[in-house]
Amino acid sequence: MLPVLNDNLLVSDEQFSGFVKRHASLKEVMVAEDNEAMTNSYLMINPQGRFYQNSSNQNGYVYGDLILDVSVEQALEICEINWETFASRYKKDNTISLISNSEYQLKNKQNNVALKSGAVA
Repeated sequence: MLPVLNDNLLVSDEQFSGFVKRHASLKEVMVAEDNEAMTNSYLMINPQGRFYQNSSNQNGYVYGDLILDVSVEQALEICEINWETFASRYKKDNTISLISNSEYQLKNKQNNVALKSGAVA
C-alpha cells in the first residue's frame, strides 16, 4: 500500500488483485497499477502550483516549492520521478502517444456502458 495519512482506506494486495480480476471485462478502459508502478512515477501539481508526489520513504506526500516562485527545474527537485515508468504509460510502438481527449471520452463512454449493463461483478 502506498503511504497514506491514515489506514482508513487501506487495501491489501489480495483485495486489489481480487478487484482487478472481478473487473477484467473492463481491461480496455481500465489500467490497473500496483504500488510499485505508481511510486515515484506520476508528476502531479496541486492547486497552489507545487509539484508533489507520493514517497516510499515516508507517509503522505512530499511537496516542492511554488512553481511561480522558483524555476520549474528547482520546483521539480523534490520529485524523484522514475521517468522510464512515467513515459512507459504513453508509449505505443516505442513512440510516446498521449491519449487524446476524444479517445478519453470514448473510453469513458465505453466504461459507463459496461457498468450500466452489469458487466462488472
